[in-house]
Amino acid sequence: MTTPERHIADTIGDGLQEQMLRMGRAACDAAGLLGRASADSRNAALRGAARVLRDSVDEILRVNEIDMANGHERGLSPAMLD
Repeated sequence: MTTPERHIADTIGDGLQEQMLRMGRAACDAAGLLGRASADSRNAALRGAARVLRDSVDEILRVNEIDMANGHERGLSPAMLD
């Protein structure tokens, strides 16, 4: 029987699987920290994240344009590009 981890690796490759697992672990760690943080701390973190997104909007849009073009070239469906 194939494990979920092996299925993911077979589908997306071992390197990407490891990256996704690291991100998932980091998200779980962050959730634990946020659960114990005060409302002021959580709000400060959200404001900081919003500031980074606003400051990065040009770069985000530039990279998204490249990503969308690559998706079109690879023949991704409109649903996958949305």
